[in-house]
Amino acid sequence: MPSRRALLAAFATFSFSTAGCLGSSRSTELPVGESHDAGSFAVRVSNPRVRHGIAKFGTVHIDPVWEAGAQFLVVDLAVEGDGPTPSELDVVAETNQGSVEDRYPVHSPGATETIRSFGFPIPTDEGLTDVAVRWRGTQTVSWTLSDDIVASLRRAPDFTVESFVVPETAAPETDVDVSLTVQNTGDRDGRFLAELGPAGLSDQSEIEVRVPAGETKTTTRPVQVYFSDDDTADVVLRWEGGTEQRTVQRT
Repeated sequence: MPSRRALLAAFATFSFSTAGCLGSSRSTELPVGESHDAGSFAVRVSNPRVRHGIAKFGTVHIDPVWEAGAQFLVVDLAVEGDGPTPSELDVVAETNQGSVEDRYPVHSPGATETIRSFGFPIPTDEGLTDVAVRWRGTQTVSWTLSDDIVASLRRAPDFTVESFVVPETAAPETDVDVSLTVQNTGDRDGRFLAELGPAGLSDQSEIEVRVPAGETKTTTRPVQVYFSDDDTADVVLRWEGGTEQRTVQRT
């Protein structure tokens, strides 16, 4: 049976409304990283970061997700004490342009039952000036994001796969060194996210490459190949720009 964490990764659709904008007098505002005491438990928002794409917990696998025209505000959401799980909290992202209510559970090595990472798709817009994470609980509490985070949300990287090179031949039960070259022609540094691995498997591993704005980076990763009856094996790269596949011949 899928875990609770996996089941929470529903197929989120992009939602952006004008309700609940910043500045409500009913909202308590806290610095990021500070906990709000809700009685038997406390809630904390921390470690904000901006990602062009995220590795989302799916119903079965961890899958890359991108949103056209948006970037992800990713935060860690923690509950301390006898309270709901982070996934059960009603938490949204609020900006000067409206409210983003959809969120994705994000894969994080440091996740526990009481702390989870979530990504909110924020539209990339030069008019973005204020962003906060808001918990609508026993009372409304907001954690306001720094100017640096807001500036990163206003400007996006723009990735292009310049080359995807796989050896033409390989021996059985061996790894092949796959070379990937990525260019970033966007306005800020970013992390290129993709899936890379044997095409015959139901899921491939994620690969992430940090590429500064205006630069090109090349990385190499070993990939195990699985040959079919016709002595060929396919290696696949899936990224926001599409899918590319290369064929390796058994030697």
